[in-house]
Amino acid sequence: MSKQYITHEYQLSFATPAFLGDASQKGAWRTPPFKALLRQWWRIAAAKDCNYDVSELRRREHALFGSAADDKTGGKSKVRLRLSEWKSGNLRQWPQKGFSRLDGQVNADVYLGYGPVAPPSRKKGIDHVHLEHPPAIETIEQATLRLALVDATEEKEQEIAHALQLAAWFGTLGSRSRNGWGSLTISHEEIKPFPEDQRDLQHIALPVEQALQRDWAHALGSDRDGLLLWTAYVENWKKAVNHLGLLRKEIRKVVKEFNGCEMKGSFLLGYPLTKARAYAWQDEARLPNQLRFKVLPDQEGCLLCVAHFPCTVPDSIWKKNQERAKAWVSSNQLHIWQQVHKVLDERMQRLGGLS
Repeated sequence: MSKQYITHEYQLSFATPAFLGDASQKGAWRTPPFKALLRQWWRIAAAKDCNYDVSELRRREHALFGSAADDKTGGKSKVRLRLSEWKSGNLRQWPQKGFSRLDGQVNADVYLGYGPVAPPSRKKGIDHVHLEHPPAIETIEQATLRLALVDATEEKEQEIAHALQLAAWFGTLGSRSRNGWGSLTISHEEIKPFPEDQRDLQHIALPVEQALQRDWAHALGSDRDGLLLWTAYVENWKKAVNHLGLLRKEIRKVVKEFNGCEMKGSFLLGYPLTKARAYAWQDEARLPNQLRFKVLPDQEGCLLCVAHFPCTVPDSIWKKNQERAKAWVSSNQLHIWQQVHKVLDERMQRLGGLS
């Protein structure tokens, strides 16, 4: 028997500053990004039950979250979200201390947050690192998220609870969120702490070789050493940024040697790049990094988490007649990612103690 209407309240905050821009790119608490995040993690939570069938997954998503379509898949969302208030962030002056310089060249905060976190600018007469579009959302800010599930069943409740749990463990919001900015913290009696071993995550895991056969994020990768999930502890969020900045730079270095058919291994780590162009891809091509950086508050300070959700390059971003470049990616992507995994194994610890 279905319940007509159930509600839950969750306390939200961020473990790192969030560049959660509104229409004018200024940081603000708004409901739509949180709903988009919930849908994103719902897809990963539900993917296996749908046998990774995109059509079935889309049908179930539209039935739960609604759709603007004119056909039978359209309808109102059964998931209603409301923030305690829509408000601007409080962080207007970027902190000047606590960030290390990477290779003696660039601050870790600028490297990971390039765009919203801007370096000194002679043109603008600014002699220090600053926010490009202040304000941002500060780590001490909080809000309450009220979630209502209409025409709820036990199955739908479990699906939403599962998605929220994944969002609590891996979810980030806003600009440069794949680099760990906007690391979301969700507090509720049913939200579990980050798992200490791999059992809580096996149901969303697939061997990396299989995951790289699909062109959308659908599973946490695994290999013979376990899940592609690494953790480390640091004292505070600034040291987390320093650690992740150095890690990202080392990962970039290790893939630079992979080139062929006018493709670069670094393209797979996120595209576009500042100084390189993928001529085989559409001019407007965008490819988010498959690695997710997350910072979580912990009694000892901050827990860093790096997770790999593998997928291949979508067909939609390729230009026509690029079979050689496609074949190069297909032949090399696994080995490229294995080199990335080696760096992570050296610098962090696999979940559950494997390294």
